[in-house]
Amino acid sequence: CVDDPYLDEQAQAIQKEHTSKIIVAYEALKTIGTGNNLSVSDFESAAQQITEAFGKVPVLYGGSVKSDNVTEYEAVADGYLVG
Repeated sequence: CVDDPYLDEQAQAIQKEHTSKIIVAYEALKTIGTGNNLSVSDFESAAQQITEAFGKVPVLYGGSVKSDNVTEYEAVADGYLVG
């Protein structure tokens, strides 16, 4: 899901005392501009990878969130980025 070979490197560049100020909004590259949303299990996997890299940070789901699909993500997202 998170197909970024530099994720750990990016996380290490942020000093640990600043991680409490981080909020990550995630949308998969394959869904940007398509109107399609990522499956809940794929988002959950991406959020887990982000959390493993950065520590416990809020991870918002930002891929084509609509009133008819937002409840699907409630158990795994810390919030939503609606655009």
